[in-house]
Amino acid sequence: MGLIVIDGADGGGQILRSALTLSMITQQPFQITNIRGKRSNPGLGRQHLTCITAAANVCNGKAKGADLKSRELIFYPGQLQPGEHHIDIGTAGSTVLVAQTLLPVLWSAGEPSTLHITGGTHNRNAPTADYFETVYLPAIQQLGIQVTVELVRHGFEPKGGGEIRVQTSGQWKPQPTNFLERGTLESQKILVSLHGLDESIVQREIQAAVQVLGWDMSMGQIVAVKKARGAGNVVAIDVRFSKISEQTIGIGVRGVLAETVARDAATAMVQYLNSDAVVGKRLADQLQLPLALIGTGQMRMLPASNHFKTNARVIEAFTGKRFASEEQDNNTVLATVVI
Repeated sequence: MGLIVIDGADGGGQILRSALTLSMITQQPFQITNIRGKRSNPGLGRQHLTCITAAANVCNGKAKGADLKSRELIFYPGQLQPGEHHIDIGTAGSTVLVAQTLLPVLWSAGEPSTLHITGGTHNRNAPTADYFETVYLPAIQQLGIQVTVELVRHGFEPKGGGEIRVQTSGQWKPQPTNFLERGTLESQKILVSLHGLDESIVQREIQAAVQVLGWDMSMGQIVAVKKARGAGNVVAIDVRFSKISEQTIGIGVRGVLAETVARDAATAMVQYLNSDAVVGKRLADQLQLPLALIGTGQMRMLPASNHFKTNARVIEAFTGKRFASEEQDNNTVLATVVI
């Protein structure tokens, strides 16, 4: 079987992760060139190498070019090995991104699997472990996918040392689903996690978020942090409807005001709530693959991100499935899987 060739210049790690996932599922080898070619630090980073190594271990695959800063990779998938896998990223890299690379292969493997992944659990530019549990999992469960996650220990940047435990039955019975309605509003919360920092940050962040959202201070809550190696702060604007949930996240960073972290997260939620979108930007990217594997489905979403567009090209290269987009009223797009 010939190699599927992918140009990685226009995207980031998402292109690589999606290619690894789809290669394992379809048993098609691939070559990715110009990896992260337009980034200021092109080539493979440590986080990407962890995903490659984990994928190779899970499917007895082989990788050529899996070196730090390498701009080209060839991956040959092998026989899938469901079961128990322990993965240590070795840095504060995202445990959730590693899990999302492996899960689509394992959730239909025919046997149960457990992933123990150590690293970062609350990272910038990645879904947090809380988002994974409260937004992503309920959405894919509507598609018939059986997955659970446990946050064993928080891991903040730059220390890491957190752990998640992800389990799947391996028995996927696809349930075609359209994400076209939010349903009734069930709750709205401002969730603040804090560890090893001044506790006054909590009230400052809640107050800043309230000013943007127009909510009441009583909607702010402190989230208990399980033992963590280093200091950390996360603001999550959490909204749950009967048919979908959404979280927008702010990660505290040294040198950035707590109020700025909270306002940015709140502004992103206002954009979502003021639109007619059902699926948030991050979730839209994450639902692409299972919808394509089912071969049918629609979702009403905010205008497509660059991640969505590059991910769509990778999915089409492996499966032949593509996403047609139709502009809707009130800053939304209807994305439909097309065979």
